Amino acid sequence: MPCTVIAGAFWGDEGKGKIVSYLALKDKLDVCLRTGSVNAAHTVWYQGNRYALHMVPAAFVYEKCRLLIGAGSNVHVAKFLEEVEATNVKNRIGIDHQASIIEEKHSIQDKTNAHLKGLGTTGWGIGPAIEERVRRTAKLAKDIPELQP
Repeated sequence: MPCTVIAGAFWGDEGKGKIVSYLALKDKLDVCLRTGSVNAAHTVWYQGNRYALHMVPAAFVYEKCRLLIGAGSNVHVAKFLEEVEATNVKNRIGIDHQASIIEEKHSIQDKTNAHLKGLGTTGWGIGPAIEERVRRTAKLAKDIPELQP
């Protein structure tokens, strides 16, 4: 069974989302697994609509593709639920129960910590959330009722 991996190594804006959405339609992907976090959006144009996706995999354009968020991912619950609604993928998306959760406190830390000002953070709270994950104190998807199957 063939497997295609799309990876970026240049701080984003490489066109990964466009490539994934193209391949989803061209190759009729069965499954698309997304890792990472909410960072910059994948911009996808589909059926005349523009989608700026931070959480939902860009392969949503192929309606038979199962969409997954991996265990190493960091999930911003409100943004995830907003995108699930906008893309109408509720019945074909899943989150690994070990994915960690980005909370409001993480976003506040990201925006207010002086040592982060020079880094060019997006302000989503990814860094502080990853800190908790490394310390093994992060909330996980299995702890969030809205994310249960």
